[in-house]
Amino acid sequence: MANIEVIEEEKLVERSAKLGAEIVSRLQNSVCHLPGIVEVRGVGMMIGIEFDQQSSASLVPKIKSKALENGLLIMNCGVSGQTIRLMLPLNIQEDVLDKGLTILEDAISETIAGS
Repeated sequence: MANIEVIEEEKLVERSAKLGAEIVSRLQNSVCHLPGIVEVRGVGMMIGIEFDQQSSASLVPKIKSKALENGLLIMNCGVSGQTIRLMLPLNIQEDVLDKGLTILEDAISETIAGS
């Protein structure tokens, strides 16, 4: 019950919807135009960056590695591992979120540019 009270008091559901939409929009503007990316989608703070089947096998592991080198742990999902999945804490600090998104955007851009 205490968890539910915190979620309600801090309006975490509303915050999740608002920030999630902002994150999806940011990623659509920053990386969606890059070759190999099919779509950026999300519901609340669960967001996916999907790569096409041909590109995902070579790009996704490299993106994960580059992100980790810069302090960001990300995971992939999907039948072929073609989607980078973000499942962010509902109470993430906005400066931490911005830093993580910048690391992710850079890792994606640099990996695709180098391929």
